Amino acid sequence: MIPNRFRFSLLVGAALLAAPMVAMAQDAAKADDEAKQLDKVIVTGTAVDRTAHGTPLSVNTLDDAELRTFAGSGSQADILQQIPGLKPEGGGGEVATNLFVRGLPTPGQLQFTPINYDGITVLSNSGLNSSAIDFFARNDLGIERLEFVKGGVSNLFGVSSTAGVINYISKTGTDEEQGTLQLELSDENRVRGDFAFQGPINDNTFYAVSGFYRYDEGPIFTGQPTEGFALRGNILREFADGSGKFQLFGSYINDRVNFYLPIPLDGSSRERVAGNDGAEVFNTNQAQINGRTVPTPEGLTQFSSDDGFSTVGGTVAAALQKDLGEGWGIDAKIKYSDYDSTSDFFNNGVGPAAPETQAQFTARNNLVGSVVFTDVESGAVLAPTDLVYNSGFNNRDRPTTDGTVEVNLTKEMSVGEVDHTFTLGTFIGRAQSTEDTRSVQFLSGFNAIPNLVDVTVGGQQFTVGGITRGTSGYAYRDRSAFTRAIYFADQIDAGRWQFDIGARIEEQTIENRVEINGTFPSTLATTPVPGSPITTLSFGTGQFNDGDATATAWALAGGVLYELNDTVNLYANASRGFFFPQAQGTNGQIATVGDIEVFDEEPIVQAEAGAKFRTSRFDGSVAAFYVGLRDRNAVSFVGANLTPTLTATETDTIGIEFDGRFAFNEYLTVFGNVTFQESEYVGGSNAGILGNSIQRNPDVYGNVGASFDYANFDGTFSWTYNGDTFQDAGNGTPLDAYSFARGELGYSFGVGDDGEDTMRLSVGVWNIFDSQGLAEGNPRAGVIQSGLTGGQFFNGRPILPRRVTARLTYDF
Repeated sequence: MIPNRFRFSLLVGAALLAAPMVAMAQDAAKADDEAKQLDKVIVTGTAVDRTAHGTPLSVNTLDDAELRTFAGSGSQADILQQIPGLKPEGGGGEVATNLFVRGLPTPGQLQFTPINYDGITVLSNSGLNSSAIDFFARNDLGIERLEFVKGGVSNLFGVSSTAGVINYISKTGTDEEQGTLQLELSDENRVRGDFAFQGPINDNTFYAVSGFYRYDEGPIFTGQPTEGFALRGNILREFADGSGKFQLFGSYINDRVNFYLPIPLDGSSRERVAGNDGAEVFNTNQAQINGRTVPTPEGLTQFSSDDGFSTVGGTVAAALQKDLGEGWGIDAKIKYSDYDSTSDFFNNGVGPAAPETQAQFTARNNLVGSVVFTDVESGAVLAPTDLVYNSGFNNRDRPTTDGTVEVNLTKEMSVGEVDHTFTLGTFIGRAQSTEDTRSVQFLSGFNAIPNLVDVTVGGQQFTVGGITRGTSGYAYRDRSAFTRAIYFADQIDAGRWQFDIGARIEEQTIENRVEINGTFPSTLATTPVPGSPITTLSFGTGQFNDGDATATAWALAGGVLYELNDTVNLYANASRGFFFPQAQGTNGQIATVGDIEVFDEEPIVQAEAGAKFRTSRFDGSVAAFYVGLRDRNAVSFVGANLTPTLTATETDTIGIEFDGRFAFNEYLTVFGNVTFQESEYVGGSNAGILGNSIQRNPDVYGNVGASFDYANFDGTFSWTYNGDTFQDAGNGTPLDAYSFARGELGYSFGVGDDGEDTMRLSVGVWNIFDSQGLAEGNPRAGVIQSGLTGGQFFNGRPILPRRVTARLTYDF
C-alpha cells in the first residue's frame, strides 16, 4: 500500500498547486472575461468534436510551432518530454526512445503508448521484437499538431491503449497554395533540409506533401553517420454535398541513424572519463569490426556496422468520414505497411567486467602462462596500465509488415435535452516480423577511439583479430500477431454535464516460429588455446519450434465533466483496461516446445479526477490519479546478447499532476507541468522487490519555461527536471536526479513584393549547460553494476551533450 506520508504530501501538494491556479484564473477572468481563447478541437479518441477544456479526457497538445521548437535531435523523446506524465529517455539518439508512463513498469520503447498518424497506428503490435515503433516513422514540417489523450473512452477506439494515445495530425491542403522550406545546420557536420507544401487540386480536392533529408555525424561521433530521407503526403477530397471527406495517405522512408548504449563512467561522479589515450570516452563502438568475417556452418558471415539502425519501406492508407443521414455516420480507416528494418549495434560490455585491467581479464578467463595483449592494427604490446573492454556487436535484420482495418459506425440522437453519440466499432490488425540476428564478441582497448586487441597465451590464440567468440549469438524467429476487437461507446452531452461510457473486447493470437540453436566447433583460430571461447560458436540447427496462443481481454471506461462556471470544469475518468504480454521473451512466452504457455491479459485500473481552468490568459489543469497494474509479465533484456527475460509483477501508484500556461500579456507566456507520484511493487513472482519503487519512474518530474514574441523577435526557454529513481526493480542501483535546459531565439521579417511571406533566422541550444545526468544506468546488465574494476566505473547512458543548431525557415 502507499505510505501515509505520501498520501498527506499529495493532499498538501494538490492544495498548493490548485490555490494559485484558481487565483490566476479568477484574476485573468476579471481582467478580460469576454475575450476567452478557443480550445483546439480534439479528434483523438472521440466521435464528436469537443475541445480539450470541454471533455472528460485528459488531453495535452503541441502545435506546429512548438513541435519545431522542441524537435531537438528529431527524436520522439525531445517532443514527448513536454507532455505531463511522460518521462522519455532520448540518450540513445533519434530512435528507440524509452518512454515511461506514470505508474507503469516497462523497459521502455513506447510499449504502452502506440504512435498514430492521423488516427492510423504505425504498428499494431510492438511486441514481436525489440524494435521500437519510432523505427518506422519520422516527423517533419507536415505535422499540424500532436495530441496525447488518456482517460475516458479514448483508450477504447482503434488500436487501443490504456496508457494513452500519441496522435500526430497532418497538415492538409488549403484553398491557396502555401508552404515552408527550412535549412538546419549544427555542429558535428549536421545538415538537414525540410519542406512542406499544401494547396488545391480543384474545388473540393487538396494535397499536402512534406519530407526531409539530413546527414549527421553526431552529437556523439561513432563512425556510423546518420543519413537518410523520408516523404509523406495526403490527398483530401471533400464531398460536394458537405457530407464528409475521403483521404489518401502515403509515406516512404529510407533512413539510418546512430544508436548509443551505456558507457563506462566514473564510479563516484558518474561523469564521462578519460580512456587509455587520455581523451574523454563518449562511446565504445568499434569501427574496426566493420567488414569482419567469421566462419559458420553456412559459410562466412560478414559483420557490417555501416547501417546502424536502418529503415527502408513505406505505408499506404485511406480514411473515410461520411454522414449517412438521419444521424448515422461512418468513419473507416485501412492501412498497409512494409518495412525492412536492420539494427547494427554494439553492446555495452560483456559481463560484470567492462572495462577491466589486463590482470582481471586474465583471471576471469582462467588464463595460465605467458599472456600478451597486443594492438591488432599496429602489433604493439599494450602498456601494462591499459584497460581492456570486452564487448559485442549485433547484426539484426527485421523485415516487418502490418495491415489494419478500423470501422466505426456512429449514431447521433437526442432524448429530451440530452444528446447521445453512439459508436459501434471494430479493429483488425495483423503484424508480422522476422528476426535474423548474428552476434560476435570482441576485445578492444578502452580509448576514445577504440582499438581491437588480441590476446595470446604461450603463443596460442585466445582471440583472433580481436574476436573473442564468433558467432556468440544467433537467432532466427518469425512472429505474427493477429488482433480482433469490437467496442461500443456513448458520448453524452447533457448541457453542463458531459459523459463518456464504453466497453471493448479484444482477442489476440500470437504465432511463433523459432529456430533451435546449437553449439558448433569453430575454425576461426588456427592455434587456439584449448577450451577457449574462440573454439566454439552458436548457430542455428535448422530445426524449429512452433508455438501459438490466443487470449481474450476486456476493457470498461467512463468519464464525466461538469461545467462549474465559465472558467472551471471539473472532471473525472476511470478505466479497467489491459495489456497483452509481448511475443518475445522466455520462461513460457516463447516455449522451447509446444504452445506459448503464458499469454493472458494483464489488467490495469486507472482513475483520474481534477479541474480544468481556462480564461483569456490562463489555461491549465490539476488532477489526482491512481494506476494499478496486475499480472504484468514484464520483459527485460539482459546479458551480452540481450536475451529477453520474464518477471511477473504487480504495482500501485498514486499521484498528482499539474499543467498550466499563463500569458502575462501578448508578449510573454510562462508554462510548466509537474508530476508527483509514489509507486510500489505490491505483488508478483519476485518477493524481493515487494515494497520497492518502480524502476526509472521518479517521484517528481516536470518542465517549466517561458516564451516571448515581441516585434520581430521570439524566443523560448525550457528546463526539464527528472527526480531520483532506480535502475532496477530491486532498487539496488540508484540514479540521481538530473536536469537540463534548452532554448531558442529567432528573428523574423517579411519578404516578397507584398511582405506577406516570412523569413525566420533562429539559433537553438540543446542541453545549454551540457549536463551529464543519467537517463538510464545499465539495465541490460541486470543487477550487475557494482565492482566494475574495483568500483572505479559505473556503466550508464548520459543524456546527449550540448548542441547548437541554426535554422533558416521560409514560410510562403
